[in-house]
Formats: sequence, C-alpha cells, structure tokens
Amino acid sequence: MLDIFFQAFSMIIQPGSLLAMLLGMALGLIVGVVPGIGGPFALALLMPLSYDMNPIFGIVMLVSLVSVVGNGGSVSAILIGVPGTPTNAATILDGYQMTRNGQAGRALAACLTASAVGGVFGALVLIVIMPVMRPIILSFGHPEQFMLSVLGISFVAVLGEGSVRKAFIAAVFGFVIALVGYDPVSGVPRYDLGLVYLYDGIKILHVTLGLFAIPELIGLYTEPPRGETKTFTGREILQGIKDVYQHWFLVIRCSILGSVIGMIPGLGGDTAVFLAYGHAKQTSQHTERFGHGEVEGIIAPETANNAKEGGALVPTLGFGIPGSVVMAILISAFIILGIQPGPMMMKNQPEMIMVMALLTGITNVVGSGVCLIAARWLVKLANIRAKVLVPWVLMLIMVGAYMPSNSYADVLITIGFGLLGLAMKAYEYPRVVLLLVIVLAKPLEINFWMGLQYFGMAMFVRPIVLVFMLLIVITIGYSLYSSSRKERSTV
Repeated sequence: MLDIFFQAFSMIIQPGSLLAMLLGMALGLIVGVVPGIGGPFALALLMPLSYDMNPIFGIVMLVSLVSVVGNGGSVSAILIGVPGTPTNAATILDGYQMTRNGQAGRALAACLTASAVGGVFGALVLIVIMPVMRPIILSFGHPEQFMLSVLGISFVAVLGEGSVRKAFIAAVFGFVIALVGYDPVSGVPRYDLGLVYLYDGIKILHVTLGLFAIPELIGLYTEPPRGETKTFTGREILQGIKDVYQHWFLVIRCSILGSVIGMIPGLGGDTAVFLAYGHAKQTSQHTERFGHGEVEGIIAPETANNAKEGGALVPTLGFGIPGSVVMAILISAFIILGIQPGPMMMKNQPEMIMVMALLTGITNVVGSGVCLIAARWLVKLANIRAKVLVPWVLMLIMVGAYMPSNSYADVLITIGFGLLGLAMKAYEYPRVVLLLVIVLAKPLEINFWMGLQYFGMAMFVRPIVLVFMLLIVITIGYSLYSSSRKERSTV
C-alpha cells in the first residue's frame, strides 16, 4: 500500500499535474460560484481539452474540478442566498440567514472548514474501502435503495417547520411533479400534457433555482435597505472553525452519511445533503433555530456534500457504475483518456485510484483555503445594493437555466418554480420538503418496482431493509415526541 501511495504522490507533484490541478480547481470554483451551471457543465466544457492530454494530467484536471465545485457553490449560497449548484440548496436555509444576521464570516469559515473535513474523510474512505468494497456495494440492492429513499422521505416530519399539514401537502405536490415524464417501468409518458419537452421530466436544477434563488432575490429587492455586512475579522473566522470543532461528532456522522450515500448509484449529492440537514435538525438541542441562522445547519450538509465525492468514486472506479450524473460524465472522460474504470482497473492500475483519492482530499483542503482567503473580498457581494445586485444575479440564473439544454422552456420552468417558491414562502409552506421529495421520488419508485420484480414481498425482510425500517420508525417517533413535548411546553 505504501508503494502505491508514494507512486501516486509522485504522479501528482509533477509540474504538469500541478498545473492541471490549478486549472481544474480554478474553473471548478468559478463555475461553482455562478448559479445554475454546476459540475456536469464544467466537465463537459473541459473534456475537449483533455483529448490530447497525458492521461495523468487529464485525470488530475477533471477530478480537481469535480472536488471543488461544491466549495464555490457554498460561497454564493451563503452570501447572496443563491445555490451555486443544486447540492448547495440546503446550505441556504441557515447560511444566508447568518449573513443577514451579520455573521457572514463565521458562516463561511464553518462551511469551508466542514467542506475540507468532509472531503478528506471521503478520500480516506476511498483509500480504505477499495480493497473490501465489493461486498459492501453489492449488499445494497434495489430493496435497500428503496428503503433508504423512504428514510429520506421520513425527514419530511422533521423539516416541516412545525406544520405537519403543510409539510404533507408540499410532499404530495413533490410526488406529483416527480411523476412527470416516462414511467420507469413501462416507458409510457405520463402527466406530460401532450408536450414532448416533459417526456424527460422536470430537471432538479430548474426546480432548485426557481424554489430557492428567485424568491430570495425578489425578497432582497423589495425589503428595506439593511446595514452593511462588515468585513469580518480573524476572530470571526476562528469562531467558524471552532464551531466545526465543537460539533465534531456531527461532522463525523455526516461524513459517514455522505460517503455511504455517495457509494450508492442513483441517489447522488442532493439526497446526501438533505438527509444530513434533516439528521442535524433532528438530533440538535436547538431545533427551533434551524432556518433562522443555526451553524449546525451549515456544517451538516456541507460536510456530507464533500464527503460524498470520495464515496461516489467507489462504484465509479470499482465497477464502472456512476454514482451520479457527474460521475457518469467522468467515466466518459476516463474512457476518452484510455482508462477503463472497473475491476480490471483495481487489479492493474491501483495507483490511478490512489491518485484520485489523494486529489479528492488535497483539492478540498486547498479549495476551501482559497475560498477562505478570498472571503474578505467575496463578502463584499453581500454589501452590494440589492437594486444593483439582483438584476445581474437573476440574469445569471436565467443563463444557468438555459445553458445545459439551450432551451427557453427550461427558463420558463425556472420562472414557474420561482413563482411557486414565492407563494410557498408567503404562505409558509416548506420548500425544502418539496425539493426533498422530488429528489427522492424517482429512485424510490424505480427501486420499489425493481425490488418487487426480483424479490417479491421478501424485499421487506432483508436484514439491511429491516435496519432502515427501524431507523424510519425512530425518526418519525422522535419527531412526533418532540412536537408533542413542544406543544405541552407552550401550554
């Protein structure tokens, strides 16, 4: 193992590799900050540049980009309330509120520190688990993936902001939206309104931008001018770092959660961050602060978001099975570079896997550090007058919505969900519940039918499924107990 480690490290410190790493990180951070573009677009943009590259340099560039996109996205989520990538949507809930409360420096420091720790944890998971990964991944079949999605849905009770009725209505509407498009079993279009555009369903990118970015920007534009967010001091940065240290057990739990979910193909980062956020809220001693500027609401999703990248590389490299859309594009890039992910890669090129594991950890730490150093200037984004900032950010959102498919229909869908987000915000319906259900509904449906087809009703008595069932009962029971206790205390 040490020989493989030193061989991989020597590949990374080559001048060409270091230059490729800097290029990948720079583009990843920039793309992350710009709302709506995200990792898939950036990877697609860089792939042509890697055609004639040395395979090592190409891998270094692409993996570096993937590793730091979330760091850039968290900056815009915290400072201006717009998720740079869909996986940063959960960070807005408390991160932007901390900025509005004059705690931008603390929020950024906590976010970036948690991101770095999560990234390093994910890299360690990849290094440690590769030799024994096969039985672990194969133990998660369709029944286990279905029950994990149900566990995520059970957090609706936790994220309902106090109104179970409104949370239930938002969840039902989320299921209806998720059902639009091809039936995964029969292949028949449903709820498409006769529009070819809806055959592929409604993309999560446009839902996220519409539900969270547009309402916050319009609210920012219409509210009275607020005092400037001061340029934060070193003491505030240290406080944010200290927050991560004080919540070390939450960081470990969310790192494990993110890594495990990253390993399971099809669930992806959206699931990881919302499960982490729901878990943090459920286990916190200050549940009432969530959504109003609670630092735990930043630490949990950002830790899981970066830890999931190391986990997602496990099935990608070990079996050639992409754990997410980004990993699917990454596999295509590897093939172009002459590298075929899968069992033969584990056997014949273990040093390449070690290169990617080291990159995941190194670039997360460096990327977080760069963002933290630049944060003194980035925080000025929060001080720009709303009437100047909002039109430009809205334009970036529309560009981000249009670019992936070059479709004006995507822009209209984004605007439509923006109006829906405004209505939900005005009437206090939980937008996070709607987004969570849309994210989880598709894998839930596919894995339910596939599980029944292969296992019948026996899918519900598999050991890991029973463990998840127990966790679901505990989650719902704890939420009901907490709600009743809160009601008794207010009487």
